Amino acid sequence: MRKRLYLLLAFLWMGVCMLSAQTKNVSGRILSAENDEPIAGATVLVKGTSIGVVSDAHGHFTLKVPESATELIVSFIGMETQEVGIKANLTIRLKSANEKLDEVMVVAYGTAKKSSFTGAAEVIKNEQLEKMNVVSVTKALEGTIRGIGSLSSSSAPLYVLNGVVFDGDISSINPDDIESISVLKDAASAALYGARGANGVIMIQTKKGNAEKSTLSVKAVWGFSSRAIPEYSRIGIKDYYETSWEAYRNALVGTGQSMEKASEYAAANLINKQLGGYNNYNIPADKLIGADGKVDASARLLYHDNWGDALFRTGLKQDYMLSMSGGSDKTTYYLSLGWLDEEGIMTRTDYQRFTARANINSQFTDWFNLEGNMGYTNDKSNQMMQAEGTYAINPFFYSRMIAPIFPIYKRDEQGNYILDSEGNKVFDYGEKRPFNGRTNNLATLIHDAVWNQTDNFNINVTAGTKFLRNFTFKVSGSADILNRRYTKMYNNKFGDAANVGGRGSVEALRIESLTFNQILNFNKELGLHNVSAMVGHESYRYVEKSVFAQRTGFPLEMSNDLVFGAQLEDGSSQTDEHAIEGWFGQVGYDYANRYYISGSYRRDGSSRFYKDSRWGDFWSVGASWRISQEAFMKNAKWMDNLKLKVSYGVQGNDNILDENENPYYYAWKIFFEPYPNHDFGGVIHSTTGNRDLHWEKNTNFNVGLEFGFLNRIRGEVDYFIRKGEDMLYAVPVPYSTGLPSIMQNAASMDNKGIELQLSFDILKERAFKWTLDLNLTHYKNKLTKLTQDEVWVSTKKWVEGGSIYDFWLMKWAGVDAENGDELWWYKNGDAWEKTNDYSLASKDPKSKQYVGSAIPKVYGGFTNNFSWKGLNLSVFFSYSVGGKMYDSNYQRLMHAGSLGHAWHKDILKRWRNPGDVTDVPRIEKGNRYISRSSNRFLKDASYLSLRNINLSYTLPAEWSSRVGMSSVKVFVSGDNLVTFTKLKGMDPTQAFSGVSDNTYVPNRVVSVGLNINF
Repeated sequence: MRKRLYLLLAFLWMGVCMLSAQTKNVSGRILSAENDEPIAGATVLVKGTSIGVVSDAHGHFTLKVPESATELIVSFIGMETQEVGIKANLTIRLKSANEKLDEVMVVAYGTAKKSSFTGAAEVIKNEQLEKMNVVSVTKALEGTIRGIGSLSSSSAPLYVLNGVVFDGDISSINPDDIESISVLKDAASAALYGARGANGVIMIQTKKGNAEKSTLSVKAVWGFSSRAIPEYSRIGIKDYYETSWEAYRNALVGTGQSMEKASEYAAANLINKQLGGYNNYNIPADKLIGADGKVDASARLLYHDNWGDALFRTGLKQDYMLSMSGGSDKTTYYLSLGWLDEEGIMTRTDYQRFTARANINSQFTDWFNLEGNMGYTNDKSNQMMQAEGTYAINPFFYSRMIAPIFPIYKRDEQGNYILDSEGNKVFDYGEKRPFNGRTNNLATLIHDAVWNQTDNFNINVTAGTKFLRNFTFKVSGSADILNRRYTKMYNNKFGDAANVGGRGSVEALRIESLTFNQILNFNKELGLHNVSAMVGHESYRYVEKSVFAQRTGFPLEMSNDLVFGAQLEDGSSQTDEHAIEGWFGQVGYDYANRYYISGSYRRDGSSRFYKDSRWGDFWSVGASWRISQEAFMKNAKWMDNLKLKVSYGVQGNDNILDENENPYYYAWKIFFEPYPNHDFGGVIHSTTGNRDLHWEKNTNFNVGLEFGFLNRIRGEVDYFIRKGEDMLYAVPVPYSTGLPSIMQNAASMDNKGIELQLSFDILKERAFKWTLDLNLTHYKNKLTKLTQDEVWVSTKKWVEGGSIYDFWLMKWAGVDAENGDELWWYKNGDAWEKTNDYSLASKDPKSKQYVGSAIPKVYGGFTNNFSWKGLNLSVFFSYSVGGKMYDSNYQRLMHAGSLGHAWHKDILKRWRNPGDVTDVPRIEKGNRYISRSSNRFLKDASYLSLRNINLSYTLPAEWSSRVGMSSVKVFVSGDNLVTFTKLKGMDPTQAFSGVSDNTYVPNRVVSVGLNINF
């Protein structure tokens, strides 16, 4: 018995040894080829067997394989399956499987594969947002919407958050919470949103949890910001005195004085009589400048205050993000908290934002699921004080236009600061200053204030069920609630409110919007045939309530509440409501994933129109043909994708704006405004309603070609035509009515253009990879119907056959070399002649000519992406070629008819003596016709801007896993680093209006950051 037992054990031992000799251990790690992050849950199989294993949370796997095995098959959902040879310590990088062609896009009321999509859309992934390092969604969307779609209606796109219309503040959405953004551009993609989608639709999808992987992510970004656009080049103190002397002398000569006497008088009296007595030198004011107009060479400069340095600064930025995601087979979740603290580049301006988000999706049964998305944002800001109707307290205007001789703080004759009883510097308010007297912009920023605080809450709950195999039914409800408190405080010491003891105002705003959807879907596959259908109903309600109060007589400076004000100066409240009821449907059909047809219809009713014209019908049809799937293309192995698509449809617009660009909710009603008379109440007729108003209609046609070949080159070209008909427009009425205009459906306009997108995988097989993405747009605009012969809008003229972007100006004819006069062309009968009389030249409207358009010939951007192992570099440029900008800032800096404001350095090229050949006319104080509006100040708006550089390094997975982290990435990013233009100081990236202004300039932001995943 014992011998048998020993013999059995011996056989077992021999069997184990033989088995061990026939197998071996293979281990390795599976990573994403895109970013080297580990892939959990990838399947590893021994080729030709059922032996396999799944990678762990860090991408690691260990597998016993037969001795004879030579290859492994590695696969993961959404990745290309790879066959790899067996060797020690494998590192396997999986590539995305047809990520461009089979990319799932978020579209109207659902999702669609890019391969089957018949419309025109652009998708921005969260990886792109991370590289941009933007703090607001709007910054990532610049240039994605096709032109202007209306004259008197809003041209803003519709925002849809997680499938439901979003009425909150778009800047309240944390970009780090976003999974993708889809920009729907044509009727086939946006018509299901009816009226509100006429100007394009921005679909924002926030992140969701992954049932197969739990992740804790921490992101921290630190940076600083400064002006991205340099200031205009302006002359210094010495040149300013000498130039002012010449302007004053020429004015005296113009009154009949001799050149000699005018020169002497101007030298002795310029500073005290024309410049408020401001003398920056150590020589008395009446001796500083000689009769030759030159500053005494022995003069020593006592002080030079730089207003730009005082008003602007380098702003610091901190941005933190904590998120958790994961779940089980039944429930997934995504939770996040974010904090942003950003100083403005202007003194005493800043912005703080706290965000919180919770997205939860539960699959309770095979046929029922519930999804909830909740977001909360609290933001606070100290803003720039804007003057109502004046530039006096606009810091950009003030610092740009104030002459360099004027100090920030008061000085004595030796140039020393004058101090108050407490030893503080005393602000100079410029009581005698010829530029914006009784103001001091730095003091305004310190003593006046604008506080803005907003709470934004958004919730969306969706319940879905599946039944009868091919049907799904979804019910969703969403609410957007915004509460905003806007406070302004004007100090009681100086400025506009000094005479009333200070002024304070508070506006409280509350916006509530509710949206309810019920959607029934049907999908059926019948062999090679695929049929889909959808019907739905949407109910939308919007309520805006505001309360405003204003008081004066504040005994204390910087009071936060109106209770300290002695007198109630103004008080009002207002409630506006808006509602849309809509019914919609869509059908789709495809055969063999080759031919696609879709159609949609929507009927909307809007409360903005009278009941008899309230309803509008909107529809679209689209088709596409995947030519590359045809049998005759099988031998074209080099062709990866070729798809032709076309769409046509009609959309509406009811978003009417008044003359102040505020929503016009009741355009069909007659309105009266309060008009009190002493102690008696009264009203005045303010608006005449129009019951015949009806929907604007936008007809959209789009034809496009998608292509890809050599597994390296992908692209898409789209040609679009957008016709606006029955456009809502304020038509002037006779003055005898007492009203300026009445809203009518009175205009038509066409937009058309070509969009091209290209992507090149220049290097892809090796460790070093290089891709290039570029896009360009060519766009045209044309007014096809206008009730008036012409409409003047500042520097532009609207006329049938022209564009709303066309400049019509006096044509500048140069400078008379004999006397330095500025010359203009004017129409004298049928002949064009030159004149130095601007009133004569401008008398005949025909003298204003078409001189160019604000629309560029072509605009777009291009991005280079480089990667090597864990190192990634992205470089993004934007550009614009052609197009004009009327530079009103440069015009002001070249105006030589008054003193006290700054001058551009080009003023040094001015005409001085008979025979001078120059393009800068004679300067002369009091000559109001100098530097009048003409094409002299119309500049080429072409530019090339380095918008973003992002350099990141992802630590090797082996390193991060040792400390319990799945990935660690460090990065440095720069935004708006440099812009190349024809004129220093001009910002060609401003609004498409083509006119420069004094708004906040773009910020140059440099950041460093850290992103850790556990």
